[in-house]
Amino acid sequence: MTVDWPSPPEIPARTRGRTIRTSVSAALAVLVTGAVIATFVLTREPPDRQTPQPAAPSAGKPGPISIVPAAIDIPAGALLQPDEVGPGLVTAASYTAENQPLVDVQRRLLAAQCPAYRSLDLYSGPFRSFRQHVVGHPAKGAGESGGDRALLQSVTRLSPDLARRVVDDARRIFRTCATYTSVGPLEGKDETEEAEARHTWTLVGDGFAGDESMLYRHDITIRDRVTGRAIGDSMMIVLVIRVGDLVTMVYPEGPHGTVDGAVALGRRAAARLCVTANPRC
Repeated sequence: MTVDWPSPPEIPARTRGRTIRTSVSAALAVLVTGAVIATFVLTREPPDRQTPQPAAPSAGKPGPISIVPAAIDIPAGALLQPDEVGPGLVTAASYTAENQPLVDVQRRLLAAQCPAYRSLDLYSGPFRSFRQHVVGHPAKGAGESGGDRALLQSVTRLSPDLARRVVDDARRIFRTCATYTSVGPLEGKDETEEAEARHTWTLVGDGFAGDESMLYRHDITIRDRVTGRAIGDSMMIVLVIRVGDLVTMVYPEGPHGTVDGAVALGRRAAARLCVTANPRC
């Protein structure tokens, strides 16, 4: 059985009523897969242990809270709380898992979009425990889906040595796939065209929180593949932070989706990890 984690929002590149749809935004999903630390898949779970899995919220739209029971040793309080992210926000979805293989969630996709990724020898053994949640605006009415997502955060517990290893792996991934091009369909009301996206990952912050921390900026420029016409661009931020045996990845949006805002958020995230990390801060 394979379970896909909720992914960061679709690339918000829109022009003249056209949108880069799932196939491009998924193909550009190195935002998730570029940091093997916290975007994983649960695989090969024995049939007698299979449990219902939460539906992934649609891009930018948190779904209802859905929790898979587990004897998890990462408390909910180890993650950033809604009031630390912004006023009027709620935990819109959450998920936990334990003792499962740490498998790159979209290895095949990345191999196609960033060929050099295939040359990397990355850790893919088990993690001890995992917790993920989405913070967003609450639904406006009964029966309605949640509002815009403000933050996606994952925390993974491994041994301290393995935690250092996966952070090193993340640095190698970002360095190896610092610049590349992906291709996917551009959908309009009446037609579909091929679009080309140029990706650039830039390290814009290092060593600002916890035992290890990195802040990467992901810039994407999208053009019509045939005419070369500029379609749109996008900038997104990802944080990678280690405290002891815990590694968190944070994908902020809105006011915190800036370098300064993300650094402040990263320091808060590290402080929360300190309480449950081994060793403690």
